[in-house]
Amino acid sequence: MLIAVISDVHSNLEAFEAVLKDMKAFNPDTKVNLGDLVGYGPNPKEVIALNIENGFITIKGNHDAAIEDDSILERFSPAAGEAILLHRNLLRDSEKEYLRKLPLNYSANGLFFVHGFPPNSFIRYACTETDCLDFDHTAFDNFRERICFLGHTHYVMLFSQVIEKGTQYFGVQQKEIITHRIGMKIPKIETLENGIRYVVNVGSVGQPRDGSPEAKYFIFDTEKNSLEFIKVKYNFEKTMEKMESMNLSEGTRLKYGR
Repeated sequence: MLIAVISDVHSNLEAFEAVLKDMKAFNPDTKVNLGDLVGYGPNPKEVIALNIENGFITIKGNHDAAIEDDSILERFSPAAGEAILLHRNLLRDSEKEYLRKLPLNYSANGLFFVHGFPPNSFIRYACTETDCLDFDHTAFDNFRERICFLGHTHYVMLFSQVIEKGTQYFGVQQKEIITHRIGMKIPKIETLENGIRYVVNVGSVGQPRDGSPEAKYFIFDTEKNSLEFIKVKYNFEKTMEKMESMNLSEGTRLKYGR
């Protein structure tokens, strides 16, 4: 079984369309979106429609929640907040209802999916320092499954935990060896090892922060037990132009992946 995992599209229609086109070559059995369909970018309505049309299992992100929750909006930077206020006016009630009903997590086939931090936070970050260098290893205590996929940070990273023989996944003190690979240092294909648990930070389709402008996503092959890390070029200049025309101030970040 092939599982495609994406996150943080952030209303970037050009990036999302490019990823969907690239994804067709894999023909994944399951597609999972870890949330933040809206925010930042110029096309929230179109992104929601494409997400539904393509049958993604979708988790709620903090920007999705902020569409109707002022207490979350208060946490945002001015640039992020201005986009949410604009999107509130652009979205129909049915689209807001879709975002409201998104689940906080999803589990299947030994895999766990959440936007921010397991088991159900779309606000807490898995990394606590700039550039996601300091991973919060307590994340491993909060899910039972072998692999957790998350987004939220907009960085691409891989963390691992060695399992001591005879221990259980959940609620048991375990020997921990945490490793991480940052951004482009993750190999194109990584074979996951037995006896090790993983947290995969899948990066961002529409607002990458890892120093390159390409849209990022992963393909997990359950039979080969492998992760394929994929970067997709797209026309970010077009997205930037649309953001500028709408007075959205985060557009220039797309050019540099920051």
